[in-house]
Amino acid sequence: MASQQIVPITFVFTRLPVTWTVKNSALCGQMNRVESTAARVLSELNGWHWRDEFFALPHGDVDRLADFLNGVGAWPGQGEPNPNAPGHALRFPLIVQPEDVWSFRDDLKDALANHKLVKETVAPGRSSPKSWSDLFSHSSANSFEMRFELSNVTAGVVTITNARHMLFATLLADVARGIRFKICKRKGCEVSFPITSRHKKDYHSRECGHLALMQRKRRAERKKRARKSLRG
Repeated sequence: MASQQIVPITFVFTRLPVTWTVKNSALCGQMNRVESTAARVLSELNGWHWRDEFFALPHGDVDRLADFLNGVGAWPGQGEPNPNAPGHALRFPLIVQPEDVWSFRDDLKDALANHKLVKETVAPGRSSPKSWSDLFSHSSANSFEMRFELSNVTAGVVTITNARHMLFATLLADVARGIRFKICKRKGCEVSFPITSRHKKDYHSRECGHLALMQRKRRAERKKRARKSLRG
Protein backbone atom coordinates (compact mmCIF):
# COMPACT_ATOMS: atom_id res chain seq x y z
CA MET A 1 0.00 0.00 0.00
CA ALA A 2 1.42 3.38 -1.01
CA SER A 3 2.23 5.77 1.82
CA GLN A 4 0.01 8.83 2.15
CA GLN A 5 1.46 12.27 1.50
CA ILE A 6 0.58 14.93 4.09
CA VAL A 7 -0.34 18.15 2.30
CA PRO A 8 -0.69 21.41 4.28
CA ILE A 9 -3.83 23.49 3.85
CA THR A 10 -3.73 27.26 3.45
CA PHE A 11 -6.76 29.52 3.94
CA VAL A 12 -7.09 32.61 1.78
CA PHE A 13 -9.79 35.03 2.91
CA THR A 14 -10.82 37.37 0.11
CA ARG A 15 -12.99 40.45 0.55
CA LEU A 16 -15.69 41.01 -2.05
CA PRO A 17 -16.60 44.68 -2.78
CA VAL A 18 -19.90 44.80 -0.89
CA THR A 19 -21.33 47.99 0.65
CA TRP A 20 -23.60 47.72 3.69
CA THR A 21 -26.23 50.18 4.93
CA VAL A 22 -28.80 50.09 7.71
CA LYS A 23 -32.40 50.02 6.46
CA ASN A 24 -35.44 49.56 8.71
CA SER A 25 -33.30 48.04 11.51
CA ALA A 26 -31.88 45.45 9.08
CA LEU A 27 -28.58 45.45 7.16
CA CYS A 28 -28.60 45.61 3.38
CA GLY A 29 -25.53 44.59 1.39
CA GLN A 30 -25.11 45.40 -2.29
CA MET A 31 -22.24 44.41 -4.56
CA ASN A 32 -20.45 47.49 -5.87
CA ARG A 33 -20.92 48.03 -9.58
CA VAL A 34 -17.92 48.17 -11.89
CA GLU A 35 -17.63 48.21 -15.65
CA SER A 36 -16.30 44.65 -15.85
CA THR A 37 -15.46 41.80 -13.49
CA ALA A 38 -11.87 41.96 -14.72
CA ALA A 39 -11.63 45.46 -13.25
CA ARG A 40 -12.51 44.31 -9.74
CA VAL A 41 -9.56 44.60 -7.39
CA LEU A 42 -9.99 42.15 -4.50
CA SER A 43 -8.20 42.41 -1.18
CA GLU A 44 -7.11 39.65 1.18
CA LEU A 45 -8.30 39.64 4.80
CA ASN A 46 -6.64 38.51 8.01
CA GLY A 47 -9.44 36.32 9.39
CA TRP A 48 -8.07 36.29 12.94
CA HIS A 49 -7.79 40.07 13.07
CA TRP A 50 -11.37 40.45 11.92
CA ARG A 51 -12.53 37.82 14.40
CA ASP A 52 -11.08 39.98 17.20
CA GLU A 53 -12.88 42.99 15.72
CA PHE A 54 -16.09 40.96 15.55
CA PHE A 55 -15.89 39.95 19.21
CA ALA A 56 -15.17 43.54 20.25
CA LEU A 57 -18.40 44.93 18.70
CA PRO A 58 -20.84 46.28 21.31
CA HIS A 59 -23.85 43.97 21.35
CA GLY A 60 -26.84 45.60 19.69
CA ASP A 61 -24.88 48.41 18.01
CA VAL A 62 -26.17 48.09 14.44
CA ASP A 63 -24.11 51.01 13.10
CA ARG A 64 -20.88 49.44 14.36
CA LEU A 65 -21.98 46.12 12.90
CA ALA A 66 -22.52 47.82 9.52
CA ASP A 67 -18.98 49.25 9.74
CA PHE A 68 -17.65 45.76 10.45
CA LEU A 69 -19.49 44.28 7.48
CA ASN A 70 -18.16 47.04 5.23
CA GLY A 71 -14.71 45.91 6.32
CA VAL A 72 -15.17 42.20 5.62
CA GLY A 73 -17.45 42.28 2.54
CA ALA A 74 -19.96 39.49 1.84
CA TRP A 75 -22.20 37.97 4.52
CA PRO A 76 -25.05 35.56 3.67
CA GLY A 77 -28.47 37.17 3.62
CA GLN A 78 -31.80 36.08 4.98
CA GLY A 79 -33.29 33.18 3.03
CA GLU A 80 -30.01 31.93 1.56
CA PRO A 81 -30.29 28.15 1.03
CA ASN A 82 -26.79 27.63 2.42
CA PRO A 83 -25.40 30.30 4.78
CA ASN A 84 -21.91 28.90 4.25
CA ALA A 85 -21.96 29.07 0.46
CA PRO A 86 -19.05 30.93 -1.18
CA GLY A 87 -19.53 34.69 -1.19
CA HIS A 88 -19.63 34.85 -4.97
CA ALA A 89 -22.58 32.39 -4.94
CA LEU A 90 -24.76 34.64 -2.76
CA ARG A 91 -27.80 36.46 -4.11
CA PHE A 92 -27.76 40.25 -3.99
CA PRO A 93 -28.98 42.41 -2.40
CA LEU A 94 -28.20 40.70 0.89
CA ILE A 95 -30.61 41.34 3.78
CA VAL A 96 -29.19 40.45 7.20
CA GLN A 97 -30.98 40.63 10.54
CA PRO A 98 -28.61 41.87 13.28
CA GLU A 99 -30.07 39.37 15.77
CA ASP A 100 -28.85 36.51 13.57
CA VAL A 101 -25.32 37.92 13.55
CA TRP A 102 -25.23 38.39 17.33
CA SER A 103 -26.51 34.82 17.77
CA PHE A 104 -23.80 33.50 15.44
CA ARG A 105 -21.20 35.42 17.47
CA ASP A 106 -22.42 33.84 20.73
CA ASP A 107 -22.19 30.38 19.16
CA LEU A 108 -18.68 31.13 17.89
CA LYS A 109 -17.53 32.23 21.36
CA ASP A 110 -18.98 29.11 22.97
CA ALA A 111 -17.32 26.88 20.39
CA LEU A 112 -13.89 28.46 20.90
CA ALA A 113 -14.12 27.66 24.61
CA ASN A 114 -15.42 24.12 24.04
CA HIS A 115 -13.28 22.14 21.61
CA LYS A 116 -15.04 18.90 22.54
CA LEU A 117 -18.35 20.33 21.33
CA VAL A 118 -16.82 21.32 17.98
CA LYS A 119 -15.23 17.92 17.43
CA GLU A 120 -18.41 16.04 18.30
CA THR A 121 -20.99 18.15 16.48
CA VAL A 122 -19.24 19.99 13.63
CA ALA A 123 -16.13 18.03 12.74
CA PRO A 124 -16.39 14.47 14.08
CA GLY A 125 -13.89 11.87 12.99
CA ARG A 126 -15.23 9.85 10.07
CA SER A 127 -14.24 6.52 8.56
CA SER A 128 -14.53 5.90 4.85
CA PRO A 129 -18.18 6.22 3.73
CA LYS A 130 -19.89 2.86 3.28
CA SER A 131 -23.28 4.07 2.12
CA TRP A 132 -24.92 6.93 0.23
CA SER A 133 -26.12 8.50 3.49
CA ASP A 134 -22.60 8.27 4.97
CA LEU A 135 -21.27 10.18 1.99
CA PHE A 136 -23.46 13.22 2.65
CA SER A 137 -23.85 13.06 6.43
CA HIS A 138 -21.72 16.07 7.27
CA SER A 139 -22.14 19.68 8.33
CA SER A 140 -22.36 22.12 5.41
CA ALA A 141 -20.47 24.63 7.55
CA ASN A 142 -17.50 22.26 7.51
CA SER A 143 -17.35 21.93 3.71
CA PHE A 144 -14.79 23.91 1.75
CA GLU A 145 -13.80 24.11 -1.90
CA MET A 146 -10.08 23.41 -2.24
CA ARG A 147 -7.56 23.54 -5.06
CA PHE A 148 -4.00 22.23 -5.20
CA GLU A 149 -1.05 24.52 -5.86
CA LEU A 150 1.93 22.58 -7.17
CA SER A 151 5.02 24.72 -6.84
CA ASN A 152 8.15 24.38 -4.70
CA VAL A 153 5.85 23.48 -1.80
CA THR A 154 2.68 21.52 -2.56
CA ALA A 155 -0.34 22.88 -0.69
CA GLY A 156 -4.10 22.71 -0.68
CA VAL A 157 -5.56 26.22 -0.87
CA VAL A 158 -9.04 27.10 0.36
CA THR A 159 -10.27 30.49 -0.85
CA ILE A 160 -13.17 31.92 1.17
CA THR A 161 -15.15 35.00 0.11
CA ASN A 162 -17.98 34.76 2.66
CA ALA A 163 -17.08 36.53 5.93
CA ARG A 164 -19.35 34.30 8.04
CA HIS A 165 -17.60 31.24 6.63
CA MET A 166 -14.25 32.97 7.17
CA LEU A 167 -14.91 33.39 10.89
CA PHE A 168 -16.00 29.77 11.16
CA ALA A 169 -12.85 28.63 9.35
CA THR A 170 -10.65 30.42 11.91
CA LEU A 171 -12.47 28.44 14.61
CA LEU A 172 -11.79 25.12 12.87
CA ALA A 173 -8.14 26.02 12.27
CA ASP A 174 -7.58 26.96 15.92
CA VAL A 175 -9.31 23.82 17.22
CA ALA A 176 -7.21 21.70 14.84
CA ARG A 177 -4.05 23.34 16.20
CA GLY A 178 -5.18 22.70 19.79
CA ILE A 179 -5.32 26.39 20.75
CA ARG A 180 -7.39 26.79 23.92
CA PHE A 181 -9.59 29.81 24.58
CA LYS A 182 -11.24 31.54 27.53
CA ILE A 183 -13.90 34.23 27.66
CA CYS A 184 -12.94 37.53 29.28
CA LYS A 185 -14.63 37.76 32.69
CA ARG A 186 -15.15 41.52 32.66
CA LYS A 187 -18.85 42.26 32.60
CA GLY A 188 -19.75 43.91 29.31
CA CYS A 189 -16.72 42.55 27.45
CA GLU A 190 -16.75 38.74 27.21
CA VAL A 191 -14.20 38.66 24.36
CA SER A 192 -12.70 35.24 23.60
CA PHE A 193 -8.91 35.13 23.86
CA PRO A 194 -6.28 32.37 23.41
CA ILE A 195 -4.53 30.82 26.39
CA THR A 196 -0.85 31.25 25.62
CA SER A 197 0.74 30.23 28.94
CA ARG A 198 0.08 28.30 32.14
CA HIS A 199 -0.34 31.56 34.02
CA LYS A 200 -3.99 32.04 34.97
CA LYS A 201 -5.51 34.89 33.01
CA ASP A 202 -9.11 36.03 33.41
CA TYR A 203 -9.08 39.10 31.15
CA HIS A 204 -8.11 39.42 27.50
CA SER A 205 -6.07 42.61 28.02
CA ARG A 206 -4.48 44.72 30.75
CA GLU A 207 -7.02 47.45 30.04
CA CYS A 208 -9.87 45.01 30.63
CA GLY A 209 -8.27 43.80 33.86
CA HIS A 210 -7.94 47.40 35.07
CA LEU A 211 -11.54 48.20 34.18
CA ALA A 212 -12.73 45.06 35.99
CA LEU A 213 -10.76 46.14 39.08
CA MET A 214 -12.38 49.59 38.96
CA GLN A 215 -15.80 47.97 38.60
CA ARG A 216 -15.19 45.83 41.69
CA LYS A 217 -14.03 48.85 43.67
CA ARG A 218 -17.10 50.85 42.68
CA ARG A 219 -19.38 47.98 43.67
CA ALA A 220 -17.61 47.67 47.04
CA GLU A 221 -17.94 51.43 47.64
CA ARG A 222 -21.66 51.34 46.81
CA LYS A 223 -22.21 48.46 49.24
CA LYS A 224 -20.24 50.30 51.92
CA ARG A 225 -22.34 53.46 51.47
CA ALA A 226 -25.52 51.39 51.54
CA ARG A 227 -24.53 49.77 54.86
CA LYS A 228 -23.76 53.17 56.34
CA SER A 229 -27.12 54.59 55.28
CA LEU A 230 -28.94 51.61 56.84
CA ARG A 231 -27.14 52.18 60.15
CA GLY A 232 -28.25 55.80 60.03
